[in-house]
Amino acid sequence: MKTELLEDLNFEEIGKLWTEHYKNRDAVSAVIPTETFQQMSERFREFNTFLFPLPRDKGYEMVMVQFSGNEAHFTTLINFQAYKENAPECLSMTHYTEMEESKGIVLMAGEYDKDVLKPSDARLLCFQMLQYYGGKDPKKLNQLLRFTHLTDDFNHLDLVAEFETLPGGPLAFGPPLPA
Repeated sequence: MKTELLEDLNFEEIGKLWTEHYKNRDAVSAVIPTETFQQMSERFREFNTFLFPLPRDKGYEMVMVQFSGNEAHFTTLINFQAYKENAPECLSMTHYTEMEESKGIVLMAGEYDKDVLKPSDARLLCFQMLQYYGGKDPKKLNQLLRFTHLTDDFNHLDLVAEFETLPGGPLAFGPPLPA
């Protein structure tokens, strides 16, 4: 997308175009207010790696995220354990900061491997990343702190328990996507 064509548009108009642009692709997208992204960026640096639970038929699969600058790289924990830095990505996101100052927004786009993730899985990972890295919930910040700095106190089952208590249920993060 040529961002210079968005100069005369407001937040809502840009958001609608950005979402529409990625609508029929194996991708997720978001328009993030600058203030939220600034917090996320700080947390990306401090809490460079984290885990998110994804519901599966029989329990949960843990997905690991690692940040590099404005990029987020996701892989299943089992693949990371087997292949380390060569683990295949199941989702990669980039945050585009070109309009951070002029429009007060950051555009995010992420492509996922449709052989590993369903559209709803990719969207759920995006939602969880926004919750933990861009949200204000002290419980979520505490999880990041424990995972990074107090590893003996971290338990992945605490993430699952938090996930299961999302307001409206675990999948109440937006309109459902087709499977």
